[in-house]
Amino acid sequence: MRRSGHSDEGITIATTPVATASPAPNPTGPTFANEQERAHQAIAVFQAVAAKYGDPYKTEARYFIGTNLLYVDREKGMTELAEVSKSGLAEPAALAKFALAQAKEADAKYDEAAKLHSELAAQKQPGHNARYCESLLAGVYVKQGKKKEAADTALQGRGYGAQGERRRRKSRPAFRGGS
Repeated sequence: MRRSGHSDEGITIATTPVATASPAPNPTGPTFANEQERAHQAIAVFQAVAAKYGDPYKTEARYFIGTNLLYVDREKGMTELAEVSKSGLAEPAALAKFALAQAKEADAKYDEAAKLHSELAAQKQPGHNARYCESLLAGVYVKQGKKKEAADTALQGRGYGAQGERRRRKSRPAFRGGS
């Protein structure tokens, strides 16, 4: 994702370890007593970015606001991520949908998580790892007790069809260089 300089500050805050022991994990940077304190500060920085800049920075900031809200107001965070997942910007939309799927899975809302992981696995875009999404979907199916669906999904992610047969890749013509 492209970021403004202000987004970098927010990302630094959001990824700073929480100081649970002494000495503090990052003695030269900010320290936070807990996840909520860190999230509140990161949210404030990303809200400033969203207010100051247009897209794509605004939508990217909203994604980070949503992920940090999960620590302080889970429902608001999920609402924000759901809204960003419907944006017209492919990368923040996919990241928001992924974060939302992970949050739903963590909350044992497996049907909703499976739906989101399935949508992500079906996306075809550069830099997107559909196989990883399929493996996460298979994991959700296991948690639901759907062993057949889990096995089928895992096999499909590894290039096998529904019946376990290896799918053939389309052959590419050999490169024929000019003389």
